[in-house]
Amino acid sequence: MIIKRLKKIRQILDLNQTKFAEKLNIPSYKIKDIESGKVKLSVEIASLVEEIFSFNVRWILTGKGDMYVQNNSQETDNKSELIKSINDSLETFDVDYLEQIKKKIEREKKKDLETIELKKRLEYLEKHCKK
Repeated sequence: MIIKRLKKIRQILDLNQTKFAEKLNIPSYKIKDIESGKVKLSVEIASLVEEIFSFNVRWILTGKGDMYVQNNSQETDNKSELIKSINDSLETFDVDYLEQIKKKIEREKKKDLETIELKKRLEYLEKHCKK
């Protein structure tokens, strides 16, 4: 259950709800509402937990996969896990959730474009700076 996994993360980090929310830069009531079952954990907040604390977003949302994120060089694996997370979550589909997923995918696309641009620049520098 997502609530238990979120609480487990806080316990591992030794943070109460307020401190955990502060680290995520979100209002503390959001964590309280999620852990009380009042609202669902959004993909956006799960992604923040992954970015800041390196807990796997797929594990947070579905309980599947590794608890911790592998190293950042495994971007392809992260995308695969995102797709699996989306597929696993279709059972509890709602429109707001879909919008959050779309935003996450757009962020990943932006990272891809930035990576491609950096690779092109590096190739250019290597080609033109070598004698």
